[in-house]
Amino acid sequence: MRLKIPLALKVLFIITAIQLLLACESDLFSGHKHSVEESKAPSNEVVPKKTNKLWEVSQLTKTEAFSVKLSCLKPPYVGEFQACRLLVKQGDQHVSEAAISIDGGMKLHGHGLPTSPKLSGTDIAGQYKIQGLKFSMPGEWILGFRISANQLTDQVIFKFSI
Repeated sequence: MRLKIPLALKVLFIITAIQLLLACESDLFSGHKHSVEESKAPSNEVVPKKTNKLWEVSQLTKTEAFSVKLSCLKPPYVGEFQACRLLVKQGDQHVSEAAISIDGGMKLHGHGLPTSPKLSGTDIAGQYKIQGLKFSMPGEWILGFRISANQLTDQVIFKFSI
């Protein structure tokens, strides 16, 4: 016995599948890939500090060369650009004029960030403004930073859920 599926149901299924692929910004459609070296990612997930004003997470870099604090005006959310800053210290000293790159994405979905954020220094020693950071959907995200300063290069990866 052969099951007959109406044409309208087939079309609905195809449209839904296409929407899911586009919402996830699959590499099939985006034409680019972002990656963070997963093998170097710390195994523990960062737990955000709950405060009245800022959403903050702090962590040491992989070889503990730097301590890094990621601060955002709001907890990460979908849709709009995030207002975030990164504070980098080496011991008790703030690290200014570091070369910092950012990458991230959703490991479970196999895609990177939907934008190409950049970091720039601020008037505060060791603080860097993150511009162009946006999240496209709820789920498990990672943000990785590679920091080069004072003849050292190290990385830190933050894991969080939206």
